[in-house]
Amino acid sequence: MVVARLSKAPFRRSRKNDLLSELSNNSLAGISDEEIARRQAARNAAAREKLLSEFGVLSGAQVAKRVVWRPDDGRSSSRGTVGQWKRNGLVFTVNHQGRTVYPAYQFDKDGRPRPVVADVLATLGQQGRGWQLALWFTSANGWLGGRRPVDVLDTDPAAISEAARREAFDLVF
Repeated sequence: MVVARLSKAPFRRSRKNDLLSELSNNSLAGISDEEIARRQAARNAAAREKLLSEFGVLSGAQVAKRVVWRPDDGRSSSRGTVGQWKRNGLVFTVNHQGRTVYPAYQFDKDGRPRPVVADVLATLGQQGRGWQLALWFTSANGWLGGRRPVDVLDTDPAAISEAARREAFDLVF
């Protein structure tokens, strides 16, 4: 039986596991949980500031103003429409300085939600919200060959969707 053979096989630690164990034992030795939390909070704050400076955020009113209204398509936009986009899982918000705002990269040049954002929200939305999602889009991703999802929004949205699916699978299993 395969299971029996596997269970009797000697456990071999990989060099990678040994290095990770050594790093975690040595690099955090003597550092309090409070200090670790402080350092993580500082890294998170720096990542948020980088996102804000590189991509910016928009209020609901600013998003509504950016949408290019085309009389021939019979659509217009308002703050209500933008709120509906959020309720329908087409876009997401983050809280910044007491305000609810939209990371600007999730809208195309006409101010409309990028379809890939809705796909990522449907896939990862339960695992993360707000800033977690915002930073997912702006962080290097191994499933994208180290590229950031935000950098391939226009050129390879299918790869972003696939990266989100693979990451969601890794979170579940």
